[in-house]
Amino acid sequence: MLRTGDTEAKMEAARTLHNISCNRDHLVLMVLAWAVEPLVEVVRTGSDTGKTAAAGVLRNLAEHNDHHAEMSRAKVIVPLVELLQTGSTEGKTEAAGALQHMSMNDDNELAIMDAGAIKPLVDLLHSGSSEGQCAAAGTLRNLATTDANQVAVAKEGAIAALIALLKTGDVEAVTISAGALRNLSADDENKVTVAKEGGIEALVELLRTGSPDAQTASAEALSNLSADDDNQNTMVSAPGCVEALVELMRTGNERGRTAAAGAIWNLSANSKHDNTVVERAPDCVSALVELVQTGSADGRILAAGALCNISSNTINQKAVASAGGVEALTELLQTGIVVSQTLGK
Repeated sequence: MLRTGDTEAKMEAARTLHNISCNRDHLVLMVLAWAVEPLVEVVRTGSDTGKTAAAGVLRNLAEHNDHHAEMSRAKVIVPLVELLQTGSTEGKTEAAGALQHMSMNDDNELAIMDAGAIKPLVDLLHSGSSEGQCAAAGTLRNLATTDANQVAVAKEGAIAALIALLKTGDVEAVTISAGALRNLSADDENKVTVAKEGGIEALVELLRTGSPDAQTASAEALSNLSADDDNQNTMVSAPGCVEALVELMRTGNERGRTAAAGAIWNLSANSKHDNTVVERAPDCVSALVELVQTGSADGRILAAGALCNISSNTINQKAVASAGGVEALTELLQTGIVVSQTLGK
């Protein structure tokens, strides 16, 4: 019916496939039955209900990377972007969800960008359902992994929209938004924009009160942002920022601890702040020493760099020595990890 039925029949066929497409075995059968191309045609020409159902099936198919090649051959991306621009609220949500999965594949990123997906994704951040906002933020996060895409995504106003979602979204939305801001803030100009839009304060609040995953994403974003001198001033001045980073170094997961150490490293590389960091969080030194001893390879190096920065101020040298920093750094050097190439801002 997807191939030969009238509009009503195609809609019912798409709705039925949507209902059964949550089962992985059924998805495989759909691909083997060459159902992708007729589903794309329904997304192009069907009724609103049919388009939404067909896009929902494509979303479920795209969740599995081994279906992406067949979906690319069926040219799914352009009609999904068109649905993202003109569809119903539900249709836009399903289209964004499918694009989120497709954008996990590097080969699809350029096609999604070329199809003009960024603006309607940003629009969906403003006006979509909660599910649609999550899918839009997730797609933007996935796309913002290259220099060119970071610039293009920011140009369409994504940064302000993501920061707004940080403040109003549900747990999933704020976590994904923080991840998108993490990727976008790898670009130097975007670092400035995030700060101007109030992103640092919003990320600090998330660092203090968010879920563990949200705290990790927030720390990673703040680590990127802290490479900018002006942002360092904002972060050191932000109530609770340094304290929350130090707390995450102690209690976070491996990625969170590493990101928090990266932010402390950058902040302490500024001679105006090396002692301020310790003053704001007196247990900073002991947390860094602990991370040198127990962290991942990257975490140990970043913590060592932060201790190096902090101990450049004679006021802090005794605290570093008293916390066992000399022994921890000596042990790190003996492991063969190359610290000297990483130390610095």
